[in-house]
Amino acid sequence: MTMDSPQDAAPAPKPARDIGVADFRLLFQLPLFLDSRDAKVAPGWIATTRERERAKLMKSGLWTEVTDPPRYPDGTGFGAFVYFHDFVQQFLFPRKDDRGAFTLYQRTDLKHLSAMFFVAPKIPQARHDFAIDRLSLHLFEIGVAILTLELRWTGQDSGDALTLADTQRITDHLRRSYTSFFTEDGFAARVPTGVTLNEEPPTYSPDMAKTVLPAFATGDVRDPRVFGHWTRMMAPLTLLADGGPWRDPSDERFPVNSYVRLVCEDEASDAAVRDALRVVSDGDWFRIADAEEPGENAYPYNPDFIRTQAPHIFYDRFFPHPEAGNYATRYAFGGQHFAAVGAGKFFRETISEHWRHHYALLSLIARFEMTVLLMISSQISNTVAVTDRLRRTESQGGPANASAEYFEAGILDIQRRFLKFVHRFRFTGVSSQTQGAEMYARWRDSLRLDAVYTDVREELASATSLVMSDQQTAEARAATNLARVATLGVVGGLIVGVMGANLFVGQGGAMDALAWSEPRQFGVISAMVLAGSGVVARLALKEGRDGFSRFLGLWLFGLAAVAAVFAALSG
Repeated sequence: MTMDSPQDAAPAPKPARDIGVADFRLLFQLPLFLDSRDAKVAPGWIATTRERERAKLMKSGLWTEVTDPPRYPDGTGFGAFVYFHDFVQQFLFPRKDDRGAFTLYQRTDLKHLSAMFFVAPKIPQARHDFAIDRLSLHLFEIGVAILTLELRWTGQDSGDALTLADTQRITDHLRRSYTSFFTEDGFAARVPTGVTLNEEPPTYSPDMAKTVLPAFATGDVRDPRVFGHWTRMMAPLTLLADGGPWRDPSDERFPVNSYVRLVCEDEASDAAVRDALRVVSDGDWFRIADAEEPGENAYPYNPDFIRTQAPHIFYDRFFPHPEAGNYATRYAFGGQHFAAVGAGKFFRETISEHWRHHYALLSLIARFEMTVLLMISSQISNTVAVTDRLRRTESQGGPANASAEYFEAGILDIQRRFLKFVHRFRFTGVSSQTQGAEMYARWRDSLRLDAVYTDVREELASATSLVMSDQQTAEARAATNLARVATLGVVGGLIVGVMGANLFVGQGGAMDALAWSEPRQFGVISAMVLAGSGVVARLALKEGRDGFSRFLGLWLFGLAAVAAVFAALSG
């Protein structure tokens, strides 16, 4: 092994099309959460729907439950297990007798994926082949699911070697879930032109590009219909646009992790290993981070701007340096894309396993939190929207208090779900390993998890405080009603007491002196009780104009009723 001088100059950058790639892998993590096309759902709907979806998975015959998550996907997960804090281990690796946060399923019937890509609209397309090394589904108890697809590049139909430009194009185009835009001549931009699973008829082909559009563009629902290869892989789960209960909270790009091992002619040479990375241009590093397709310009965006983002995007503890031996790894955190790029034996033997296990789990935790936060925010918005609709119905003569009851039940159900997530499944630190802690912090930062969490927490706190205010108002109203009843009873009792003191009734009373019959005395006493109670209660309990009108109407009705009884008895 050679030793190199610290003064060794970095080699000149090469175009991405001239940089060879020895190993290329992609790991997609598709986020989903339970939702409904009818926003009005009752508390408990998520639990009921989740169990129904779990039953569908098992009944389909496509999925089998993974009963030993620490050994998934290839039985070598012990290193990843001890990598995490104990409370994170409980989350990621539930015991066989305790489902914990999720149930894990896998599919093994899909072995191969082939995808066609146009290099440019007028340049012939190339077919790239991949082995499907993992297809799994985490079904979380909270109402979230994450579909994981791991692909390993195995070749292309031309027989050409893979280049860094190829990996840039594949990563950018294959992560698309639907066609988001077209060129002026109608060309479906930045998507595969065809995808085939298991060498069967294509699940997506060029003529489907314009039919696979966001459903909101056609006026159906506001959720997209995704390409056929994605719907086939997640079956029997179905998205809202296809009549199912699952929502995809991402845009047209699914989250993806990539592993790119660059060609190194001499792995025994520290300099050769380092130079394999140092030939990548500054602009291409930003393309890798953002999962951008290759381009002819030196930079994908304004270099003065994107360079300011570099300290937040790139994790360079193992970036090549003459005084640090043969370390040759660079990690890029682009939010929707995490990239591990390197060369040499250590990257080939060790980092490849870390990428499949440790980093895939770090990514899973971060993307799970983001999905839950988006789900909670969506549920709050739906609850408010339904409440407003119910209030409009009430104003038109619909059931009274329906909006308040729905809002209270819905927000409190969301609050319980959010608190369960915070206290059991939200982790701001996951490992005491220096690299693991640093990388997870980068993941959180790239997804803006702390900011999103604060926004959702404040949104829910505001809604919950409104519920509490409504409850206090209702309690105050109930107390007022009790006070009214008590006031009327006390006043009535006083009047009856006075009447019973032989001042007006009874032997020697004023009415006895007038020689009034007992029925007539009863009528007079009743009228006096009603009138006196009404006057005193009205003075004691102030109401608005509408309340006074209702009160006066009821009081006059009661007075008239007493008068009628009095007249009947006196006749």
